[in-house]
Amino acid sequence: MARITLITFLEPKELMKINHHLKSTDIKMCKVPYGIDDENRLKIDHLPFHFTLFATDKKNETALLQLIPNSDCFKLKINRIEIMRGKNDSFVLYFGIEENKELKELQKIFYEHFHEEKYNPETFLFHMTLHIDQDYEIIREIYKTLSTLFKPFAIEINALALFNYPGEMIRKFELKKE
Repeated sequence: MARITLITFLEPKELMKINHHLKSTDIKMCKVPYGIDDENRLKIDHLPFHFTLFATDKKNETALLQLIPNSDCFKLKINRIEIMRGKNDSFVLYFGIEENKELKELQKIFYEHFHEEKYNPETFLFHMTLHIDQDYEIIREIYKTLSTLFKPFAIEINALALFNYPGEMIRKFELKKE
């Protein structure tokens, strides 16, 4: 079944901060999980760096769009690089964040309507996927390279975006400037 995903959308200035922290590795990274289209993962990796708020079946698009609030911009502090197990015998390298009330409150809106336990804001691990690979040594190599120069940094979330997963943007939603 077709899926959609609601994500934080980073403006170019904020993406430059992410890319600055990734420039020490020359390994081509891919954010698409295994099990979708394994032969074409790099080609279909169209989602920008982001934090996922919610994902659901495409049939729920209208209901999800009606729930998107007119929220204020907010900041997140990226404070670590981690590795976790992924789907289909893979490993996920990601940026983690300090706990963030605004992000949890946004996610809670969709969780309360759709009740998909995976997106329960009380247990969900907010993370920015950097690379997914079935080869742990590649993940470990990238981790070692990135973590030697890593320093925590803040980014501003100015927009949300709804994407066909893992493909193209459906719609972008600007957040209110304070």
